Amino acid sequence: MPALKNSTTLVRARAISIATLAFALIAGDVGAQASATRNSGPIDPHLYAGITWRNLGPFRGGRIAAVTGAIGQPGVFYAGLPAAGVWKTTSAG
Repeated sequence: MPALKNSTTLVRARAISIATLAFALIAGDVGAQASATRNSGPIDPHLYAGITWRNLGPFRGGRIAAVTGAIGQPGVFYAGLPAAGVWKTTSAG
Protein backbone atom coordinates (compact mmCIF):
# COMPACT_ATOMS: atom_id res chain seq x y z
CA MET A 1 0.00 0.00 0.00
CA PRO A 2 2.76 2.56 0.76
CA ALA A 3 4.16 2.10 -2.77
CA LEU A 4 0.77 3.02 -4.25
CA LYS A 5 0.60 6.16 -2.14
CA ASN A 6 4.07 7.20 -3.28
CA SER A 7 3.29 6.61 -6.94
CA THR A 8 0.05 8.58 -6.63
CA THR A 9 1.91 11.44 -4.99
CA LEU A 10 4.52 11.31 -7.74
CA VAL A 11 1.87 11.45 -10.47
CA ARG A 12 0.17 14.42 -8.80
CA ALA A 13 3.49 16.24 -8.40
CA ARG A 14 4.31 15.71 -12.08
CA ALA A 15 0.84 16.90 -13.14
CA ILE A 16 1.16 20.03 -11.02
CA SER A 17 4.64 20.70 -12.41
CA ILE A 18 3.46 20.32 -16.01
CA ALA A 19 0.42 22.54 -15.42
CA THR A 20 2.58 25.22 -13.77
CA LEU A 21 5.07 25.15 -16.63
CA ALA A 22 2.30 25.37 -19.24
CA PHE A 23 0.71 28.30 -17.43
CA ALA A 24 4.04 30.11 -17.18
CA LEU A 25 4.71 29.65 -20.90
CA ILE A 26 1.25 30.83 -21.91
CA ALA A 27 1.29 33.80 -19.53
CA GLY A 28 4.73 34.84 -20.75
CA ASP A 29 3.60 34.69 -24.38
CA VAL A 30 0.49 36.79 -23.69
CA GLY A 31 2.56 39.37 -21.84
CA ALA A 32 5.01 39.62 -24.73
CA GLN A 33 2.18 40.15 -27.20
CA ALA A 34 0.62 42.87 -25.04
CA SER A 35 3.90 44.78 -24.69
CA ALA A 36 4.55 44.52 -28.43
CA THR A 37 1.11 45.98 -29.13
CA ARG A 38 1.62 48.86 -26.70
CA ASN A 39 5.05 49.72 -28.06
CA SER A 40 4.03 49.82 -31.70
CA GLY A 41 3.62 53.31 -33.04
CA PRO A 42 0.71 54.75 -34.99
CA ILE A 43 -0.49 52.80 -38.00
CA ASP A 44 0.25 54.33 -41.37
CA PRO A 45 -3.13 55.12 -43.04
CA HIS A 46 -1.73 54.17 -46.45
CA LEU A 47 -1.57 50.54 -45.30
CA TYR A 48 -5.35 50.26 -45.09
CA ALA A 49 -6.41 52.98 -47.55
CA GLY A 50 -7.45 50.41 -50.18
CA ILE A 51 -9.80 48.53 -47.85
CA THR A 52 -13.47 48.87 -48.78
CA TRP A 53 -16.61 47.79 -46.92
CA ARG A 54 -18.20 44.56 -48.08
CA ASN A 55 -20.88 42.32 -46.68
CA LEU A 56 -19.50 38.94 -45.66
CA GLY A 57 -22.90 37.48 -44.82
CA PRO A 58 -24.98 35.79 -43.84
CA PHE A 59 -27.31 37.46 -46.28
CA ARG A 60 -30.34 36.43 -44.26
CA GLY A 61 -30.89 36.70 -40.56
CA GLY A 62 -31.36 32.98 -40.18
CA ARG A 63 -34.66 31.60 -38.91
CA ILE A 64 -36.34 34.85 -37.87
CA ALA A 65 -40.13 34.71 -38.06
CA ALA A 66 -40.85 38.41 -37.45
CA VAL A 67 -39.12 41.65 -36.45
CA THR A 68 -40.71 44.89 -35.31
CA GLY A 69 -39.69 48.15 -33.72
CA ALA A 70 -41.48 49.92 -30.88
CA ILE A 71 -43.13 53.17 -31.98
CA GLY A 72 -41.75 56.12 -30.05
CA GLN A 73 -38.90 54.08 -28.53
CA PRO A 74 -35.73 54.46 -30.61
CA GLY A 75 -33.46 51.43 -30.45
CA VAL A 76 -36.13 49.06 -29.10
CA PHE A 77 -36.78 46.06 -31.34
CA TYR A 78 -38.45 42.68 -30.91
CA ALA A 79 -37.57 39.55 -32.89
CA GLY A 80 -39.58 36.34 -32.99
CA LEU A 81 -37.74 33.08 -33.59
CA PRO A 82 -39.43 29.71 -34.28
CA ALA A 83 -37.54 27.76 -31.64
CA ALA A 84 -36.39 30.51 -29.25
CA GLY A 85 -39.39 32.69 -28.46
CA VAL A 86 -39.42 36.48 -28.56
CA TRP A 87 -36.25 38.50 -27.98
CA LYS A 88 -36.03 42.19 -27.15
CA THR A 89 -33.16 44.63 -27.64
CA THR A 90 -32.97 48.11 -26.18
CA SER A 91 -29.67 49.04 -27.87
CA ALA A 92 -30.70 48.59 -31.51
CA GLY A 93 -28.65 45.43 -31.67
